[in-house]
Amino acid sequence: FRLPYDHWKDLVHELDNYDNFKAWKRGTLDCCFQKASPIELLALGALRTLGRGTTFDSLEEMTFISERTHRRFLKKFIKYGSTVLYQRYVRYPINSSQADIHMREFTAAGLPGNVCSTDATNIIMRCCKFAVRQVHSGFKLKKTARTFNVSSNHRRYILHSTPGHPSTFNDE
Repeated sequence: FRLPYDHWKDLVHELDNYDNFKAWKRGTLDCCFQKASPIELLALGALRTLGRGTTFDSLEEMTFISERTHRRFLKKFIKYGSTVLYQRYVRYPINSSQADIHMREFTAAGLPGNVCSTDATNIIMRCCKFAVRQVHSGFKLKKTARTFNVSSNHRRYILHSTPGHPSTFNDE
């Protein structure tokens, strides 16, 4: 995830004002009357985990915030991304004039009528529970992963994504 600094600042501001992240709101104290972990570091940790598969123990070494806190934050961040951010940024064309906008590159390439390209994106799960390890171990990666089928145009505009499923459910 390469996010311009201004966009990252906007994201942190949104997270700071969103109710699900109130445990890490600036100025909040935890049950032991200690200052809450900085939401800026937790947001960077979440993006690094999603983008590079960084483990929680590595994040703890980098930020001095516990693995447990990073894990709790990431769960809420994923929920936020799959609801709030998904609704804001993922737009499937609903009429022909909207579809025409996305068909330009395909028409120029000799593929008129195509709206998007679709492919599976695998997100590696390093800390998968043993009980579900088998179903998440795909034959392509040989690692546990979740698969998302993403449809986008060639300007990196996401038009659709599945909610995600164990990697063995894909390409069988």
